[in-house]
Amino acid sequence: MTDSRAEAAYRARDRYAETGDPKAAREAVELLRILAREQHVASYLDELGGALLDLFEAEGEFAVLTEALEAHEEHVRLVRDADSLNNLGNCLRACHDVTGDEHLLERAREELEEAAALSPGDATVLDNLALVLTDLYNATGETVLLDRALELHTRAVLLGAAEDPNHLLHVANLASAHMYRYERTGDLVDLGAWAEGCARAVALTSAGSPTLPLRQANLALALLERHARHGSPADLADAVHAARRALDTSPAGAADRPRQAGVLANALIRRYHQDGDPRDMDEATALLRAATAGHPQDRSGSPHLWNNLARTLLERYERNADPAELEEAVEAAGHAVDLLDGPEPLLPLCLDTLGTVFTARYLHHGEVEDLERAVACLERCAELTDEAAPALPSRLTALAIALAYHYERTWELADLDRSVGLFDAVAELRPEHPGPADLNNRARGRIRRHHRTGDSEDLAFALDQLEALVAATPERAPGLPLYLDNLAEALRLRYESTGAADDLERAVAALRRALRLLPPRASRRPDTLSGLGNALLDRFGATGSVVDLDEAIALHREALAALPADAPGHPGALNDLANAVRERYQHLDTPHDLDEAILLLNAAVALADLTTPDRPVFLDNLGNTLMDRYERDADPDDLDTGLAAHAQALDLLPSSAPERGRIGANTGGALWRRWRLTGARKDLNEAISLLQEAVHATPPASPNRPLRLNNLGCFLRDLHGLTGTENDRRAAAAALEEACRSGAERGPRWALEAARNWGSWATARGAWSEAAGAYRLGLAVLRTAYRGQGMRPHRESWLRIANRLPADAAEAYLRAGDVPGAVRALEAGRAVLLSEALLTGDTALEQLEAAGHGAVADRYGRLVDRLARLENPRDDTRSHAAGRPR
Repeated sequence: MTDSRAEAAYRARDRYAETGDPKAAREAVELLRILAREQHVASYLDELGGALLDLFEAEGEFAVLTEALEAHEEHVRLVRDADSLNNLGNCLRACHDVTGDEHLLERAREELEEAAALSPGDATVLDNLALVLTDLYNATGETVLLDRALELHTRAVLLGAAEDPNHLLHVANLASAHMYRYERTGDLVDLGAWAEGCARAVALTSAGSPTLPLRQANLALALLERHARHGSPADLADAVHAARRALDTSPAGAADRPRQAGVLANALIRRYHQDGDPRDMDEATALLRAATAGHPQDRSGSPHLWNNLARTLLERYERNADPAELEEAVEAAGHAVDLLDGPEPLLPLCLDTLGTVFTARYLHHGEVEDLERAVACLERCAELTDEAAPALPSRLTALAIALAYHYERTWELADLDRSVGLFDAVAELRPEHPGPADLNNRARGRIRRHHRTGDSEDLAFALDQLEALVAATPERAPGLPLYLDNLAEALRLRYESTGAADDLERAVAALRRALRLLPPRASRRPDTLSGLGNALLDRFGATGSVVDLDEAIALHREALAALPADAPGHPGALNDLANAVRERYQHLDTPHDLDEAILLLNAAVALADLTTPDRPVFLDNLGNTLMDRYERDADPDDLDTGLAAHAQALDLLPSSAPERGRIGANTGGALWRRWRLTGARKDLNEAISLLQEAVHATPPASPNRPLRLNNLGCFLRDLHGLTGTENDRRAAAAALEEACRSGAERGPRWALEAARNWGSWATARGAWSEAAGAYRLGLAVLRTAYRGQGMRPHRESWLRIANRLPADAAEAYLRAGDVPGAVRALEAGRAVLLSEALLTGDTALEQLEAAGHGAVADRYGRLVDRLARLENPRDDTRSHAAGRPR
């Protein structure tokens, strides 16, 4: 009777091992409980402990695990041999997996070390000891434990015969050890051994085995990592398939089922990154929410699940802009870190996620405490990550992004340079396969530094990176709209320096494409709307097209409407719309537009927190609009209020802020206006001081430098009118001359303004040679600007600025005694104006010929040739009446 019940119990255990049927595990437990109670045979206790572990594996009841430990401990008290110690060590390890009690893991190591000493050639004992050493490595981070574990696993595989039932376990465990070392070192040999070992373990596992889900999940993880390193679409497809099989074959109450759900969620998110299908993200979120809700918080896998949930929620927030999901992500990431104790290898991963979600919340709410927390978490994460770890590049990237935002709060160049340096370091860490995000971030860092320094090499580098990135990114990839936004910004920056119409057209096209690709509720959609609005404002400035201006205003209104009133971007959207309607006021002289701009900017200033980095910009723009109204209505209150806004903006800026030059220059302009009204000499002196500071802070290559030099020259000109000293005259002339020369390539409009201001001032003083020199520089700039502008209306804008230049230049030449120079100046100017009026160029000739007027086209061509010769005299001059500085 006893023998038959024992045999039935053993058959039930074998059936469970083959099928994973929980009924078989329960049958074995019930029979062995009776036998252990009735017969008091030590071997029945050992078998009962094993059967209870099977049942726990199938159903996850903690009480079953506790009973298994009691059975194994009782068996060791009765029989202390290698087998009993091995089984007790395994049970202690299983208890640790559930409770996280490190004391249990140390006990498991002691029991297994003794078992290995008693039976040094037993592959199963060696393998189990290696598993415990790996767990201890995961708890402490001591690499010597992992290296010894890998050695023991390898010995176990070599010692065990292929037909040994435990050989499969040894193969799977060796693969896991390679995984852990790969995560530490990034060695591709370990990655290959990990993936191959997992694939072999799956192939050797029977279809109904309860261990099959775990091994399929492990294979999915290895394939995901190999996809991350090599980018193979086949690896990603196989990973999703393996992860889904792992979850589908995992029993509903299995202890490992939450882990399998987490692996499938990771695979789905990776596929979402590649294909952009939101259904993958939605399924991943649902899987992780269910896994964390049903997973005991003290279980060892729990931190990983909470961490993955935080990452997935952050992805959803970026797609749908739901602040509730952002808050849930912060809570989940914090929970993952709180569940960890000590320097576990999982801690850097969880710190990376926590720092990243803090960065996202900073961008949403603008709370500087979140940014400080983000930098602190990411600094610690980088410190804890091994230099060879494959995760290091992504963690350095997260730190670089946080430092970039920190720079925008503090304007400390050290933050910016460190951020750019980290982006470059990331690219160098994985040169064989830099990810799209790496390329985008590296380009973004260079754009940010170009804004600060004006370095053209940084801008060229960013454009090269972004051009290649956009070309290589699939149309449905979620990251493509961001890459297009950044490419458009780089193109607009180059346009500002060169005036190349093609750059501006390409920027507009890129932003329109980004808008088409963005989901309707994407968190960055308002930014893209504003970016397109600003690009159209640029094009309006080039072409004078009111259609572009009206569309720009409509886009800025749409961006504003898309943002909740309490959104951090709301004040910025108010500011952008104000700038657009102010532009229409300046173009069409529509008083209601100026009034609306002032209302919008007052609202932006009221909403902006005192510490927000954009508040000085809003105040400065408010000051500019009030100066516009002062010039329209001559109300001194507008002048005083506008000047106060400029002064407050300047006071709020750190000394190193790149905006300080522009805002200082605008404040100087307001002081200059008050000096013109009141005659207070101190206002003029302060205006000059501010412009000198602004010019000094402006990089030589900046397109803003000619404007600021022109204004400084005008202020110094007025100072010379008061003092009459030669030093003041020379200083004014030098500033205006430098504005002409530096603006020839980067700021032709302000080079023309400076030439006419200098020439008319010299004319008023009767300094005819000086006036002729000023106009000579102006005419040279006019010709260069006319030829360099691809859009005809853009050329017209230069012509409107310089419409009196040839005549004023001719007068200066005549007064200086240079009659031939006067003739050349007049003819050159007339040639530019006439050639523009006649629409010179191949297109015009083609239009005439197509209309059947070949003879007229022939005469037209001869006239064009003659005008072209007149456009290239040996001496160029230019002039204009004195203008107001800007």
